[in-house]
Amino acid sequence: MAAGLLKSGEVAGGERVGELYQNINPRVVDLATGEYVDGVDPVAYDQRQAAKDPAQSAVVPTDVDIANVRRRALHASVYLVSQKDKIKRDVLFGPLFDSNPIALLSLGICSALAVTTKLETTVTMCLAVIFVLCCSNVAVSLIRSFIPANIRIIVEMTIIASLVIVVDQFLRAYAFEISKQLSVFVGLIITNCIIMGRAEAFALQNGPGLSFLDGLGNALGYSVILMVVGVLRELFGSGSLFGAQMFALATEGGWYAPNGLMLLPPSAFFIIGLFIWALRSWKSEQEVQTAFGLGIAVIVVQTVTVPANNLIYQYLLKEDALAWAGLSGVDLTFVGLISYIGIIAAMVQILEMFLDKFVPSLYNALGIFLPLITVNCAILGGSLFMVERDYNLGESVVFGFGSGFGWALAIVALAGIREKMKYSDVPPGLRGLGITFITVGLMSLAFMSFSGIQL
Repeated sequence: MAAGLLKSGEVAGGERVGELYQNINPRVVDLATGEYVDGVDPVAYDQRQAAKDPAQSAVVPTDVDIANVRRRALHASVYLVSQKDKIKRDVLFGPLFDSNPIALLSLGICSALAVTTKLETTVTMCLAVIFVLCCSNVAVSLIRSFIPANIRIIVEMTIIASLVIVVDQFLRAYAFEISKQLSVFVGLIITNCIIMGRAEAFALQNGPGLSFLDGLGNALGYSVILMVVGVLRELFGSGSLFGAQMFALATEGGWYAPNGLMLLPPSAFFIIGLFIWALRSWKSEQEVQTAFGLGIAVIVVQTVTVPANNLIYQYLLKEDALAWAGLSGVDLTFVGLISYIGIIAAMVQILEMFLDKFVPSLYNALGIFLPLITVNCAILGGSLFMVERDYNLGESVVFGFGSGFGWALAIVALAGIREKMKYSDVPPGLRGLGITFITVGLMSLAFMSFSGIQL
């Protein structure tokens, strides 16, 4: 049951909500049946408590779900007037701990691993994501009524990629050393699942004001995790914070011997896993739903997009690539990000339409995770590393397939391990994502051993 407030016998559109609310005797309406619910005080109405009240025989969705029914039912618009402040608070502060995008939804993991060895790069990444997420949410919300459904992913990714290019060029101009340290991971902000996820799940259904708060809240929730991981990794991995020595190193006559493991990517998994344990112990009501089955789709997308982006780079973007057209000296590498992500978004959109038409069961099973293939770090990362390593077309085909297959292999292995864990005696706070992150950290250490193999 979602609730709306209306005067008996009156119907109002969203435009007149504020005016109507001043002149009505509010009553709670069950949107599922259209009937009034008696015995409930709208002023003191608590949706969570109502969900537990058997007399109402109703299941109340979350605050955000109620916000999203604005377009599905007129009553909901009036409900939002009375609950406006509460919804704004929940949208802004909910992602900090209650629905943290990393700890609860396991989104945005790539940057949590890559940039948190130093607080300087960690803070820079946090600020960049706050800017991109807030602006992209507002932009998508403003044009949401004009975006055709069959090209929405391409439109969203073009907006996000354009904002990331602004961030990338700004860092190159005013913080070049940090830009070099962040390397390709600035571009990989485009593939931060949080940004695409909020555009899909929230900005497409809500106005720009609420979408801005949603973007800010999720970006701050993301930043909280990154800062925790960054502080612990730099402090115990190097004995410093922001480059300033906190612990006297044993190599310089002090007492502290740096823990080298903290500087390796697996340590971030361990820290996040333990953070989730603490968070779940504090907020034990949290639940997680997991989607699985993207391995083959990622292999297909990666195998096609890496070679395609190689051709774009070799014949259009790199310096002197346009010599064949009599344009020697032209360098278009600065539009590489938006070009690569455009190819990826188009490929994912085609895949989505194909599955919707020919394999609807798989399409429905993948749900929101299908468009999120677009922002899988492995996908764009494959193209960026292809450019950085200057692969030719043949090498790009092999690299694209190999990286996609490696991703699928890791996911399948993790799925098997998690299936076994269902029957294991895991401490309550660690169940679900907590033990998963620690397991992934151990798997990461194992996979790192392959880096020493030369064929």
